Amino acid sequence: MSSSLRRLTRCAVLTALALALSVAEGLVPLTILFPLPGLRLGLANLVTVYALCRLSGREALLILAARCLLGALLGGNLMALAFSLTGGLLAFGVMALLLRCSFLSLFGVSIAGAAAHNNDVPNLIFHAEFRLSASYGDLVVSV
Repeated sequence: MSSSLRRLTRCAVLTALALALSVAEGLVPLTILFPLPGLRLGLANLVTVYALCRLSGREALLILAARCLLGALLGGNLMALAFSLTGGLLAFGVMALLLRCSFLSLFGVSIAGAAAHNNDVPNLIFHAEFRLSASYGDLVVSV
C-alpha cells in the first residue's frame, strides 16, 4: 500500500472515530448533573490531539473540520456547526502552539485546548444571551 493511501485511510478512520465519539458524547445527559447549555465531555478532541501529535497539522485540521461538519449534519443542528467549528479551531490553534513547548505535557496541552474551546467568542455570546433571557424569563414569571 502506498504512503499516500495509508495516510488517507488513517485520516478517514480518525475522522470516523472522532465523529462516533462526538455522537456518543451527545447521548450522555450531562445537563442533568450540570445544568449548563452545550456542556460536553470533549472526547472527540482527543482525536484532534492524537492527530496533532502523529500526523501533520494540515491533516489534523482537516479531521477537525470534517468532524464538525459531519457532526452538525448528523445532529441536524447547523447552529451547532458555528459553535463547534469556532471552538474547535481555537482549541486547535492553542494546542498546536502549546505542543511546541517542552515544559508542557500532553495532559496540559489537552486541558488548555479544552479551556480554549469553552471560551471562544460565539460560546461566550450565546451563554451571555442565554443568561440574559433566562433572567428576563425569571423576572417575567415572578411578576
